[in-house]
Amino acid sequence: MADASCSYDRDACEYTLDYGHGTKTQGDLSVETLTLDSISGSVISFSKIVIGCAHTNTQGFEYNGKSSGIVGLGKGPITSNLSSKLNFGDAATVSGDKVVSTPMVKMIGNQQKDYYYLTLKAFSVGNKRIKYKGFKREGTNASTNNIIIDSGTPVSLLPRHVFHKLESAVKKVIKLERFQDPTDSFSLCYNTTSKKLNFPVITAHFSGADVKLDPKGVFSTIFKGIECFAFRPHNNGLGLFGSMAQMNHLIGHDLKRNIVSFKPTDCSFLEVVSRNVRCKVKPALGTKQVETEGGKPVKPEVIVDQIMDAWARIASSPRKELYVDVVFQFWKICEKYLDLLKYVESTILDKVKEKFVCAWTDKV
Repeated sequence: MADASCSYDRDACEYTLDYGHGTKTQGDLSVETLTLDSISGSVISFSKIVIGCAHTNTQGFEYNGKSSGIVGLGKGPITSNLSSKLNFGDAATVSGDKVVSTPMVKMIGNQQKDYYYLTLKAFSVGNKRIKYKGFKREGTNASTNNIIIDSGTPVSLLPRHVFHKLESAVKKVIKLERFQDPTDSFSLCYNTTSKKLNFPVITAHFSGADVKLDPKGVFSTIFKGIECFAFRPHNNGLGLFGSMAQMNHLIGHDLKRNIVSFKPTDCSFLEVVSRNVRCKVKPALGTKQVETEGGKPVKPEVIVDQIMDAWARIASSPRKELYVDVVFQFWKICEKYLDLLKYVESTILDKVKEKFVCAWTDKV
C-alpha cells in the first residue's frame, strides 16, 4: 500500500510505502536521470526516473530494524524490495546448461497485477511429493496453483495445509536435536553444534521447470549452530516463493517472452573471486595519483573503481561472445599494470576459467 503527498511550502513530495509483513519505507520523492554503464562500455541514460530518497527504512520478518535501502522492479507504478546484482538487456539473458523456464501468469483484478505469478504444481522432499494447492482469490483470475515469486521477502510463505505437509516431510528426513526458537519466528529448528545437518533435497516443481533448492536457502542460521526451516505458513492461503529459496540461482525475468528462468549458480564463488581481485588491485596501483591518457591526474581510487567495474562485467557476462569482449576491455584498462594482469590470468582466468564462466554463461 502506497501513500504520497506534496507540500508547496517545503517544495517536496513525501511518500510512504508499506510493502508487507512490516517492511516499510518513508522519505521524499525526486525525479532524476538514471545513468548506467553498458556491457559494451558505453553509457545509457534514462530521464525522468522517480526515485524515493528514504529517511526511514524498516524490514519485517527476522530482519527487524533499519535497512540501508531498497530498490524494486515490480509490475506496479511503485515498486520496492529487490536485492542482489541487477542485469538488463542482453546481460540479463539467462542461458546455457541446466537452465529451466516457467511461464509467468498474467494476473488481473484486485491489485494483483503488481506481482510476478508462477504456476507451482508441487514440492518434493527426496521422493516424497507434496501437492501445492492454495486458495482461489475472489476478483482475480488466480488459480489454486499460482504462487508469487518475490526477491524482497526472505522466507517463503505457503498455505497452512501445504506448509504442514512439507514441514512434516522434512522432519522425517532430519534426525537431529530440535531447538525451540525463542522468537517464535520459525517452527522447525535444529541444533547443529554437535552434528552436521544433512539437508534434504527439496525441489519446487513449477509448470515446465523443476527447481532444486540450494540447501543454504532452505534453512536459515538464526544463531551459531542453530538452523531453522526457512518456510512459514500463511493463514490466508498466500503462496510466496521468497528470496532465500532462490539462493544460488541466476534468475531471469523475461517480460517479452513472459517467462522466468532459473540457472543453478555458485554465487558465493563469484563473490570470493571478486574480493580477491580487489585485494590485488589496490597494491598494484599504489597510493600516488595516476596520469590518464589525456594527461590529467586522477586518484588511484578512481582507477580501482574502473577496474572493478570492468571485472564486474566479466562476472556477469551471460554469453560466450560477451565474455570474450569484456575480458578484452578488462585487459585494455589494466594494460599498465602487468603484475595485476598476470595474477588475474594465472590464478583465475586460466586455472578456474571453466568454473568461473560456467557459473554465469555457456561453457567456453
